[in-house]
Amino acid sequence: MITIISLITNMILEVYFDMCIRCLFCKPWPGVEPKVTLTHGRFSAEKLDELGPYWARVVDRKHNGLGFAEESGLVIKNKKDDDDTAQASQEVDLGTLRELKANSSDPNPPDPSLHQPAFNRGDEVTVRTRFTWKVNVPGRENFRKDINEGQQGVIEGWADRHQKQVLLKLMLELPGVGQQMVVQEAWPRNLTLTSEYLAAKANAQAKEIAEEQAETEDAPSTSDPTVKPVVPDWALAGDKPENVRLEPSLKNLVADDEKTMKKFFVHSRVGGCIEALLETLPTFADKDLHVVHRKTEKGVWKAELWTKRDFEPYELQFAPTSEKLRDCNIPAAHNVLVGMPKHGKCAHPYNKTFALDGRGRATMTEKSAYDERRLGSYFWIVARTYNPSTANMHTQCTSIECNFKVALPALKKRKTSPVSWPSEEMPQVPIMVNRKAIKKHTKLYVFVDDKKDDKKDDKKEDKKDDKKEDKKEDKKDDKRDDKNEDKKDEQNTQEDTK
Repeated sequence: MITIISLITNMILEVYFDMCIRCLFCKPWPGVEPKVTLTHGRFSAEKLDELGPYWARVVDRKHNGLGFAEESGLVIKNKKDDDDTAQASQEVDLGTLRELKANSSDPNPPDPSLHQPAFNRGDEVTVRTRFTWKVNVPGRENFRKDINEGQQGVIEGWADRHQKQVLLKLMLELPGVGQQMVVQEAWPRNLTLTSEYLAAKANAQAKEIAEEQAETEDAPSTSDPTVKPVVPDWALAGDKPENVRLEPSLKNLVADDEKTMKKFFVHSRVGGCIEALLETLPTFADKDLHVVHRKTEKGVWKAELWTKRDFEPYELQFAPTSEKLRDCNIPAAHNVLVGMPKHGKCAHPYNKTFALDGRGRATMTEKSAYDERRLGSYFWIVARTYNPSTANMHTQCTSIECNFKVALPALKKRKTSPVSWPSEEMPQVPIMVNRKAIKKHTKLYVFVDDKKDDKKDDKKEDKKDDKKEDKKEDKKDDKRDDKNEDKKDEQNTQEDTK
């Protein structure tokens, strides 16, 4: 038994010596378990001491139940266990404890408003939260269209394989294109079923009507002469109750949203656009243009605009200076239509079109024996023509964006609020330009597409032709009647003679 133990110890010592030699020389560690993590080739007394625990664990692995590592005190200690035991034995001051707060790196809790409702293909939906789409419009890069609340569309399917966005089909009104069907991706949280939207809207309206009825029932009726309205003491101010009347509600009584006020606001925007154009467009002097007065066959003096030098393309630009903005239809030779959006703040309150009236601004003359002093505009003096080959000037719309900074009075510091009107909410005032070069001593003509006037003229001519034909037919009928009567008279006379 003693010999067996001595042989085993000799073998184990050989392994230990082998590990020491490998520590001395740059040789890899033997394939034993556990694997040695120390670097080989760096001999030192400390490293030899550190090799002892690995050697003791090799002995315990080969001879189960021997317990050589514990008895010899060569147990590998884990640094984490030592730190945990040190922290556990450390005393803590309860007065220094504080509550834990959320850090910026902590994940945010799920937002309940981001709940994605489930839709199926073909569902009719309504926009409940406003968002914008980037739509391709010819001639306008990076154009974005507002998708307002209440607009209805149809679900075409899913936009991604994770089913986070849907394909929404809407009918949009695009500038320069008109109504066009557009299909793009949208977040489901901005949409709701049309049936649910209409039901919620009907419930809200019913609630408002019920509240109004309750208010009217609570308040005394002014139509009944027997019931006298109750006027509070602060409103009497020393007067008799029959001389004071208190308005029960201010709802629908404020003039801010009245149609006449909206019309005035649109007029002011058009005037602001014309003023901005006059400050931006180039000005011309005596060396550039010349006004010629010519007497027509009817004996009326008419002004013409001629060039006094050569002009490059788009060098001539005239603004329609006029203080008259009308709703009525004026002949195209004397007016120019202003582009107005169909919806929004700048839309016409009565769904009509505005036209700048140029009558009274179509001449320029100093006071003389022939006429009084008159101030005009180049835009209205340019001669009108219905032949596109004769025209050397054309009208084109402009785009204007308006930004304000409103400073309101305050107790300490004035509060500045920005107010911006995008180009989609502003009127498009046309200007007159030359698309091609114009030579010296050339009369300026602008092309007028007067389809309405042509239709009116055609109707008048048709009426005249109809009247002429009616007269001719009446004359023929009269002649026939006369002939028939003459024949009857002859027959009667013959019968009498017989």
